[in-house]
Amino acid sequence: MAAVLALLSSLAWGTSDFLGGIAARRVGSIRVLAVSYPAGAVLITFLALVIVPGRWSWSAVGIGFVAGIVGALAIGLLYAALSRGQMGIVSPITAVLSGAVPVGVGVVLGESLSALALAGVAVAGVAVVLVSRESGPHRRTPPRAVVLAAGSGLAIGVYLSVIGTAPADSGIWVATMGRWFSTILVLGILAILIHRSRSAPPSNRPSFPWNLAIAAGVLDALANAVFQLAAQRGLLAVVAVIGSSLSGCDGHVGPGIPERDAVSHSTSRCRPGPAGCVGLSRCLVKKSPSFSSSKGDTGRAFPARSANLCHGGGMRAYSKVAASVVSIVALVATGLVGASTASAAPGDVTEIGLAAGATPRDVAPGPDGSMWVTGGASKTIAKVTMTGAVTAYALPLPANVGNPWGIAAGPDGNMWFTLRDGGKLGRITMQGAVSVIDLPDATMRPQDIAQGPDGNMWFTELGGRIGRVTMAGAVTMFAVPWANSQPHSIVQGPTGSSRLYFTDAGADRIAYVLVDGTTYGSVPLATASDPTGIANVDGAIWFAMSARNQLGKLVADTTVLEMSVPGAPSGMANGVGNTLWVSLTARNSVAKYSAQGAPLGEYTLTSPNSGPTGLSEGPDSNVWVAQTTAGKVARVLSGAVPVSTAAPTITPTTGVQAGTVLTASDGAWSLSPGSFLYQWQACTNGADANTCTNIPGATAKTYVPTAAQTNQFIRVTVQGVNGSGPGSPALSSLVGVGTTPPPAPTPVSGGQTVTIAEGVTLTLRARNRTRAGVRRPFAVIANTANIKGKVRISIIDSAGRERQVIAKGRWLKPLGATSKRAIKRKVVSRSLTPGTYTVRAVYTPTPAFRDNYPVATMSKTITIRR
Repeated sequence: MAAVLALLSSLAWGTSDFLGGIAARRVGSIRVLAVSYPAGAVLITFLALVIVPGRWSWSAVGIGFVAGIVGALAIGLLYAALSRGQMGIVSPITAVLSGAVPVGVGVVLGESLSALALAGVAVAGVAVVLVSRESGPHRRTPPRAVVLAAGSGLAIGVYLSVIGTAPADSGIWVATMGRWFSTILVLGILAILIHRSRSAPPSNRPSFPWNLAIAAGVLDALANAVFQLAAQRGLLAVVAVIGSSLSGCDGHVGPGIPERDAVSHSTSRCRPGPAGCVGLSRCLVKKSPSFSSSKGDTGRAFPARSANLCHGGGMRAYSKVAASVVSIVALVATGLVGASTASAAPGDVTEIGLAAGATPRDVAPGPDGSMWVTGGASKTIAKVTMTGAVTAYALPLPANVGNPWGIAAGPDGNMWFTLRDGGKLGRITMQGAVSVIDLPDATMRPQDIAQGPDGNMWFTELGGRIGRVTMAGAVTMFAVPWANSQPHSIVQGPTGSSRLYFTDAGADRIAYVLVDGTTYGSVPLATASDPTGIANVDGAIWFAMSARNQLGKLVADTTVLEMSVPGAPSGMANGVGNTLWVSLTARNSVAKYSAQGAPLGEYTLTSPNSGPTGLSEGPDSNVWVAQTTAGKVARVLSGAVPVSTAAPTITPTTGVQAGTVLTASDGAWSLSPGSFLYQWQACTNGADANTCTNIPGATAKTYVPTAAQTNQFIRVTVQGVNGSGPGSPALSSLVGVGTTPPPAPTPVSGGQTVTIAEGVTLTLRARNRTRAGVRRPFAVIANTANIKGKVRISIIDSAGRERQVIAKGRWLKPLGATSKRAIKRKVVSRSLTPGTYTVRAVYTPTPAFRDNYPVATMSKTITIRR
């Protein structure tokens, strides 16, 4: 998705350049910018307010200010470069650097590029050069023009990098703020030029091309907005290069136009985007037979004979375009498939049939590790194990009672469910014993149910009531104090609160009820919103508005942040890693979003028109969804594999001889592994992990050392496996065979990357060059999630003295599913005189991991300047 958005932004930038270039040829670039920038600012503000929801913050304003200033700087440098040198030299320099800078920034910030993503970045460099390079005779380009071109490319790259640091929940506000600051700057420059110019405008000046200027500004603003969305969803190093891939075409001016007039006859409109003024437009516009030059420009008329494409002949131009298209397609393909780090593909679907006639509505995990599903018309409750085994329990109900609907686990270790027909609730034990609880009125229609913070079960009732039932079966109903109420779904509030939040589909409201049942808070929604599903994701309340194809996020219990989604969203649930899952009934799919609302994927279910409704995260870390029309329940892989939280152990640890039975523990794991894989290893040197090798066939939970392994050391690797696949191996400590216990691992020191165990590395990230007084990131990255410890980072002078402590003890924290990172952003001390220093990072494992990993020291040389 990120790669596609980045490509769309690149296309929009190139088209904007084309239109703006035509307009600029008629009346001059500054005048066009004075119209296109405000037009774009108005559009992008509308998008930020109405179409693309995001959280406005002072942080977004600050980042937008920087983006606006850097974008304006890029314009100035590029104009200066184009006025001094040939575009065929300036364009490739600017375009390549504009893509290279975000790659470096992304790597420094800890982005881990797969081999395919790296290949995509390399292909992008080829594509950018192909679409930017110039053919034909050249005059010598002054060194100053090369320096200015490099400065412009760096500034554009910085612009993209700044946009890439936008808060994940900011929507497009950073791009919006940046556009307004750039607009103010451009209008200020125009005012100064008008003030300085004393001459009257010429009488033959052509009419202003309002339509072209406005269209160019609208497309440019749209490109900036789409690029920010791409940067929020993918790796900066990938999306930035894709974003710049279509922004350069050919630097040639037409025949008969002097090189000194290159700026005025460049059709590029100069934008603070991925290639500044070196746009796709130049190739396109130069096929036009003629253009009249205004007095505000320095060039002459564009002769009709310039229709030969891009000064290099039609065949050469077509070959160049074909080669660039191939490169760009390859880039987008590698960007799409090369950014994934999960070991299992998210979205793989397994559908499981239920009882005959079932119309399942809801699914919830039980205390027994199974998923429990309401059967609807079949009057059953089904238990589904993680392996797909189904047990359907028929409910002993009268003829006028049935339609089990919502279900949730209770604090008593049983599953509680609602019966939409007959005014009753039900409770079922893990063995299938059912008891029924009467509501005060048999006409009541209980809908959804959830455990409350008070140890009771709470449920919605479509007649405008919220109900509470104790574990003893005592029911209390509370009337909702507004008209047309039809409460739909209910969920417990943030940890520590005494609230439950619910959607009210009849009154178009999102509201909460306190555990005393007497106080409500309510936020009205747009008419006919039909709010249905609701979920608590990382303490934030999200809900679905089916009729408007929107998701809503409740902010401070008073306002709603809205986000458009396709396909009639209905059920909602939180998933592993604070993700949000939504069933899209009209699209027969489920979608995954970040805690800030960024789309992370959509997965189509196998059965057509299966009617996905209620869904929930299972104990296997995957998402399970009820399929009402298909009579099934589907498991959708989340792609999150188990992560070790405590290392496995071996017993016994001492007195081990050849023939002693060794037994491995599994250790502790997150994300609910259902099984484990074992591999025993023998090590000839207990202090050197490189001497450890796998023992063929030793893959059971137990192992018996042989006589040949006397005076060697034994350890075991354990991998937890859940529905998404196996996690990274976790290492046990060593036990000696017929020898003393092994020594502690020998401390390791080295350069930027050190190996601390078999296949386990730590890498120090820091800028190669920096200025004193500037805030910079310093990070240590582990290539596995199965590691714990702290990192001390400091700057050392040439005499070995510690001159500045960056981080006293920074914990390694998860960075995706397969790595960890300790990062600290700090201002480089102004007391450091210019010169060469060493950044040193010392990793110290936690006590539980000290038998597996040594203390490790990394170092990297940097240059500090004023």
